[in-house]
Amino acid sequence: MTPFDERVEHARRLIRRTSRPVLPVAYVDQLGAASCEARGCLDRIGDIWETFQPSLRRYEGDCDSVVGVELAARILAVYAEATLCPHLRRGGPQPAFYRLETRRLTCRRCYGQRFRRVVAVDRCDLCQQPADTFTEFGVQLGPMLVLGNAGGCCPTPAATAAGDR
Repeated sequence: MTPFDERVEHARRLIRRTSRPVLPVAYVDQLGAASCEARGCLDRIGDIWETFQPSLRRYEGDCDSVVGVELAARILAVYAEATLCPHLRRGGPQPAFYRLETRRLTCRRCYGQRFRRVVAVDRCDLCQQPADTFTEFGVQLGPMLVLGNAGGCCPTPAATAAGDR
């Protein structure tokens, strides 16, 4: 078992046993607002994808599904390698953009900046296994918007909805 597989298995166990934390009402409201803003960004990105690549399908999935849990576990396993934007450390919750190929979690202001690619071009952004074909995906997890390219080795909501996997 590779270190990545061990991290994914640990993340699956964490997701299965995690209960909803009790947070102050004001913080929950801020998280809700940040989540709605992240959802709006995901919808705009989806519209752009559909305009330039009509073959891409939008999938409105459930994070509690088997695919949702597996994808969330893989994202959580990769999250350990993320570099955090300093703007996200200040103030209340805000939308965060996690570009998997750069392993950077950025705020809206820093999202447009160019960063060195960490994952090789011919590898899956999640597990870094070599791949020939890729599926672009965008997933909203609370106030975090995760964008990347998955190879055939990792599940994506769109591929599963279409019956490709």
